[in-house]
Amino acid sequence: MKVLFSLFVALLICATPAFANWKSYDLSKIPKGTKVKYLSHLGNIEITHLGPKSDGFAYKLTRDNSENAAITVRSWSDAAGNTIRAKVNGETTIISPHDCSMTFGICEYSEKRGQKPVKRYISNATLKADRRVFEIHEIVEGKKVLYRAGWVKIDEFGYTIERADKFYFNGDVVNGWLRRK
Repeated sequence: MKVLFSLFVALLICATPAFANWKSYDLSKIPKGTKVKYLSHLGNIEITHLGPKSDGFAYKLTRDNSENAAITVRSWSDAAGNTIRAKVNGETTIISPHDCSMTFGICEYSEKRGQKPVKRYISNATLKADRRVFEIHEIVEGKKVLYRAGWVKIDEFGYTIERADKFYFNGDVVNGWLRRK
């Protein structure tokens, strides 16, 4: 579940206009119903932009069963593209203040998934050429533990063109990748 939600956030990752070489965009200009298709290490993915809602911009991610990992995720982002809420398998995750996916430098956030304890994260992102390079640490018992690291390239609408990252879980490393079809 952790990898799945992180994958979805990675797909919606975006930028801030504060970095001149990084793309900025306006989510309200993306036509409702826009679909973007990807191939990833977990299978074929389609993201549908559901348009503006009262609680943010809505998306639907559908992943097929080609890698035995079928799933549907609903997600909401703020006007800048930061994910603020997601629903996976009926469980809602609230991200406060947002997932820092459009923030460069150091950014802290928390996730509350259903009835599970709140998890805290620190993200640090820089711009290298045309890629947003990032590391995310989870705060566990007061210590920073590397959770995810990688890079992403986006288009003028904030959709991922390509990404590569690693997820770290209890000593295991999962290599993730995604590219637009």
